[in-house]
Amino acid sequence: MKGPFSLFALAAVALAQDEGSAVLTAIQIQSDLTQLFAALQLFPDVVSTLRSASNITIFAPTDTAFAALGSDAPTGDALAAVLNYHVVQGQYPASTIPTMPTYVQTLLTPELSQTDTALTNVTGGQYVGVVNNGTGVQLLSGNLAVSNVVEADIIQGGSISIHKIDRVLTLPENLAITLSEVAGASTIVDAAIVADLSETLTTVEDLTIFVPNDAAFEAIGSVLATANLETLQSVLQYHAITGAVFFAEDVTNTTSPSLAGNLTLSVIDGAVFVNEAKVIIPNIILSNGVAHVIDSVLNPLATEPFDRASLSPSNSPVVAFQGASPTAVSLGLPRPAPTTTLSVPAVLTSGLATVTGTRASASGSATNSGPAVASASGESGASSQRIVGGLHAAGGLLGVVALLA
Repeated sequence: MKGPFSLFALAAVALAQDEGSAVLTAIQIQSDLTQLFAALQLFPDVVSTLRSASNITIFAPTDTAFAALGSDAPTGDALAAVLNYHVVQGQYPASTIPTMPTYVQTLLTPELSQTDTALTNVTGGQYVGVVNNGTGVQLLSGNLAVSNVVEADIIQGGSISIHKIDRVLTLPENLAITLSEVAGASTIVDAAIVADLSETLTTVEDLTIFVPNDAAFEAIGSVLATANLETLQSVLQYHAITGAVFFAEDVTNTTSPSLAGNLTLSVIDGAVFVNEAKVIIPNIILSNGVAHVIDSVLNPLATEPFDRASLSPSNSPVVAFQGASPTAVSLGLPRPAPTTTLSVPAVLTSGLATVTGTRASASGSATNSGPAVASASGESGASSQRIVGGLHAAGGLLGVVALLA
């Protein structure tokens, strides 16, 4: 005779299979999800996984969304990755999605690769942003792409939600590819190459990087013109945190270790600061983490303390290098102009403005050096706005790659 635990376990599996079958049926009967259903049929393991899944949310691209890809439609390993990226860990009915951009993990994990190269290097699954902008639900994916939910909750009840979206989510790319197409924030790409840090910053797992905009690099142009390799490496490493992916909404008043010393993080009147630099474009999702564009270059050798209370969203950019003078930055690397320039979605910057100061006071002083007193994520209890739902999906959508041509 089976014990109570075994009976409950069998019942849970049976319930999950029933819900998973309902998911596939719901997709199949939708007249505008025929392309998604056809893609799923290519991969029996995916179908099997969905049949046994629970506590997930599927953002389902419509046929129009797939058609818009044209010749850029993914195939092979990339298609497997795209399918995984549309399945979020945790159930999120439309009514539960917050008005501030919130980042949730998907089933796109480092185990999935294309030509032996991982398509993400984020532990636990790549992130996608979700937000209710007041008129509807939007998703934020790679290359600052925005998708809109055009029909919510086509499955209600149980532990699975499905929402139709009008644009296929874009797989996040690495720092070099992404930032080279962000207007006013591409100098970091050349600087990383000159400092021999490009490969590290594009492949290291769980990266959070603060990227000075082009104007910030120009403001210390005289310093860069005479900097040796060691100095340039130290400066760039000071902007990078590894081992923790955290978004602007995760930040509290704390310190965090970078690759070249401790950073002081602050939230002041809705603005996020790292040392005295202000985040001006938050939450650019990368293949291996997240980038935040800031208005100043951070100085790893600065020792002058600053008062957190002096920080204000209205402050002008601070030059952290004494004696620096502005000059055009030329790193001697010919790089063609990007074929496209990424525009920053309004919901990103408006979302940053709604980060409240209730999670951390603006009082007290801080320095640019000293022992770390908190983890890199700065999360503590209710201070974290990141949603990471539970997952019971029979190992995710892994194993799909082996089935692809």
